Amino acid sequence: MQLTLGFSTCPNDTFIFDAMIHQKVDTEGLQFEVVFADVEKLNKNAFNGTVNITKLSYHAFAYVANNYKLLSWAIKMVPC
Repeated sequence: MQLTLGFSTCPNDTFIFDAMIHQKVDTEGLQFEVVFADVEKLNKNAFNGTVNITKLSYHAFAYVANNYKLLSWAIKMVPC
């Protein structure tokens, strides 16, 4: 199964998602089409529902919480 994955080119984001997109961890057959964008565009993508998985601002999450799940490890991340 292929999913869209949105995140920024910020070093923190690229580090966090590197293992997933380069098959360094077992993703159980999931593959990812990466969408690189700044956080404003990532927020808009989430509002429009155009990505399956995405980084977005915590404020924006309040508006899409019915459509997305917050990953528990994401809470511990330091924002860019």
